[in-house]
Amino acid sequence: MHFSPTIGRSIIACLAPFLVEYLSWFGLLAQGAESVREIRFSQDILPILSDKCFQCHGPDAQARKGDLRLDQESAAKGQASSGLAIIDPEKSNTSELLVRIHSQDVDEVMPPPELGRPLSQEEKERLETWIQEGAAWGRHWSLEPIEAPVPPNQDLHPVDAFVELKLAEKGLKPQPEASRSTLIRRLALDLTGLPPTPSEMDAMLKDDASSWWEKAIDRFLASPAYGERMAW
Repeated sequence: MHFSPTIGRSIIACLAPFLVEYLSWFGLLAQGAESVREIRFSQDILPILSDKCFQCHGPDAQARKGDLRLDQESAAKGQASSGLAIIDPEKSNTSELLVRIHSQDVDEVMPPPELGRPLSQEEKERLETWIQEGAAWGRHWSLEPIEAPVPPNQDLHPVDAFVELKLAEKGLKPQPEASRSTLIRRLALDLTGLPPTPSEMDAMLKDDASSWWEKAIDRFLASPAYGERMAW
């Protein structure tokens, strides 16, 4: 099974949205970019709780403080000793978790200063946004069932469909499809490490079959140069 020639440009175009995602994660884009992205428990919230909270409020009963657990949804959404709900999406501003992480009192702020793991402003904002959005719970991503996503555009190759969707979310457009000669040159360099010979290029440019791309791939895979490249 071989991919269509559009996959080549898709892979390159794919870098653009991931770069935007990477930059927004570290706050290098315009302020507020993070808030646009959906908060996901397993990727955005669980790592914070695990790194900054579970040492004192996790599964270890011997190390647990205040009989408070933040590793279980039922406990985390229960009531704190103050009488306030620990995590309350309906009254997010009074959630004990948010009150504590924003506190300026060294005896009240969480995580405690002596732990040496203060929350960054970005982490605080992410927790706050998560609670305001309903505090949807979940498990570690490795424990979640695998689901096959449905391509958003059935007329495109699934890879192209998801890439174009991500580009659209970022307000970007894919580059025009490369010319056949450019695709052939990229393919040859990728599989053999060598540019196509003039005769190879001429033959593939003149191939009018709808399967010309698959035939080009097979041609370079059958080349001794491919085996030599893979043996490096």
